[in-house]
Amino acid sequence: MCIFFIYFYFFDIFPSAICVSNEQRVTSFPLQIGKGVNPMGNANNYEQAIERQFDAFCKKVLQNEARNIYARNKRQNEKLVSLESLTLEELSQLCTYDTYESEYIFLVTHDYKIPIEDILIAQAIESLSSKQQDIILLSFFLSMKEVDIATLMNLAQSTVHYHKDKALCELRKFMEDYENGN
Repeated sequence: MCIFFIYFYFFDIFPSAICVSNEQRVTSFPLQIGKGVNPMGNANNYEQAIERQFDAFCKKVLQNEARNIYARNKRQNEKLVSLESLTLEELSQLCTYDTYESEYIFLVTHDYKIPIEDILIAQAIESLSSKQQDIILLSFFLSMKEVDIATLMNLAQSTVHYHKDKALCELRKFMEDYENGN
């Protein structure tokens, strides 16, 4: 019984076959040795053939790798945009800012914790009555409609509207006084 194994030698590239019988090596012969080269003949020609095969193999590997790199770069260039090619407006949209709770003043209304960044606006809102504060915070910071605020606070919609208008007038007066230095 003869079992054939294919193995590789010379940098694991060139295949040869071995016929094994009863766990003993019987014969070995190259499967690909080059055109017109006799493995049993001139050893120098055989080595040159192996070197040429190895050289051709290395060139093919490099060509394929270059093709893969070119394809990968092409895919990246289709998806990526250089920062140098962006306008200032587009660059300004890419930036982010870290925000920390210590930079805000938090006002609480009806179990909503509302962060306010500007100290002057926070002071102006705090100068209002409690009901007006709630209406302004719910209306402008949580974008609730007057109907929803009226339902939440158990008030009539007209009452919410009245307090909202009155609170806006007081806020305007507070800001004008601040600008005038009073």
